[in-house]
Amino acid sequence: MFLEVPKDAYGVLIRQNSEQSDLWYKLDIPEENSSYCIEIPHGNWQLLGSSPGLTEEQLKEIMPSYYGGTKFHNYNGNMMLDTAVEAYTSLKISKGVVDVNPLGEKFIPVGSDSVGDYHYQKRLYQQWHEAKQQVKSFQVLFKKD
Repeated sequence: MFLEVPKDAYGVLIRQNSEQSDLWYKLDIPEENSSYCIEIPHGNWQLLGSSPGLTEEQLKEIMPSYYGGTKFHNYNGNMMLDTAVEAYTSLKISKGVVDVNPLGEKFIPVGSDSVGDYHYQKRLYQQWHEAKQQVKSFQVLFKKD
């Protein structure tokens, strides 16, 4: 399960009892309640971590694998994948989850200082900025049996 949280969230944890399950996180916002809660379906959940940032070892715990864990399910095609990270990336794409800017984390200008180049740079920056606006931070949970 992917749950969107602010990029600057910290202290993320799951609280569960016999009646409900919640994901809690904190934000440093002056003069406001710094703890926030997202209700999740009741169950035995485990927090895997933040996306992006999950490792191959973490993802091997949850991604379907074959042939003794050497091949992984591809959510966007018929070919199996070689790593859990590749499988996780295919899962995110299949669900429309964007957690990294495909145009890079920073805008890097290219070219010269000519007037025509200025307009080209401006268009590139706008495309980069629009892509950045689509990037979200997610906490990844999985339900234990």
